[in-house]
Amino acid sequence: MRFSAKASAKSGQAVLEASGRHDADAARGMARVKLHPVRFLPGLMQPRDLLPVQGKRVEKVTGSLSAEGPVRWRDGELTSDLVVRADDLSLTAEGTRIEGLSGDVLIVRPWPLATAPGQTLLAKSIDPGLPLSAAKTVIEVSPRGRINIDEISAGFAGGRLHAGGLSIDPAAKDHQAELNLAGLNVTDLLKIAELDDASGTGTLAGKVPVTLKDGEITVAGGLLETQAPGIIRYAPEVPPAALQGGGQGVSLMLSALRNFHYEVMRLTLNGNLGKDLTAVLHIKGKNPDFMDGYPFEFNLNVSGALGQLLRQGLATYQIPESIGRSLKDGTKP
Repeated sequence: MRFSAKASAKSGQAVLEASGRHDADAARGMARVKLHPVRFLPGLMQPRDLLPVQGKRVEKVTGSLSAEGPVRWRDGELTSDLVVRADDLSLTAEGTRIEGLSGDVLIVRPWPLATAPGQTLLAKSIDPGLPLSAAKTVIEVSPRGRINIDEISAGFAGGRLHAGGLSIDPAAKDHQAELNLAGLNVTDLLKIAELDDASGTGTLAGKVPVTLKDGEITVAGGLLETQAPGIIRYAPEVPPAALQGGGQGVSLMLSALRNFHYEVMRLTLNGNLGKDLTAVLHIKGKNPDFMDGYPFEFNLNVSGALGQLLRQGLATYQIPESIGRSLKDGTKP
């Protein structure tokens, strides 16, 4: 039996065509499927207009999405070589804004969903509360429903962050990942910590181990540190509210930081991002213009501003975890 079919949204802005054959005696067949480019515009076409349930997970979508390739079935099992293409797609999902997402994903089984290994997606920027640029994701949805992330990388604070080897099992209670950061600019990080009048030289690098469990994110033993000496200059016209009224100790610290030549700079991260995260900046050195270069060591708690940004930034990991829960629940697309 040969067949052809065509379906479209009422607006005519989404058109799906299929043609193929089915052998009833052998209980098998195939179809060549083509979803013509669907162009999303706020107020005109959004994913919820096509998929009312799943479409609610994303909003403010622009760009286009298309798909083409063969779909085969035999004895009730589906396989395919269906290529789904994202073209300059921008959207907000799980509170994270993604801009300029592009790439092809080869789907080897439409349902339950499975992709070929090593599918690469590129994005101009990802903003979960802190800006990430030139992002790259290499991902696979395995036939067993696991989401394997071979690589996540993006530009951040003048440097680059990278993570890989993350496998999300929808049946598992927790997941571990390690975020590697390198070349982070000291001035950019000081601004993220809301020390807007601060500047510095040098870069930081290190690792942040992350655990995802029951929708919460925990960091244990996160450490970023400089590899060489540098300089910090911090001379605010009006000290931050947290430092005002701090007495002689704060006054000495602010005087030293006007031209502080550090030997060591270290940022440690520990705790639950939603509850008790502790982020401490440790610096050791001296100001050659103050107290004849007397050495100082400071421990600055930057948990407030930096902690909030880390909460939002690491929440990016919850997007694939949410997809995994959908696969486990068996909700059809």
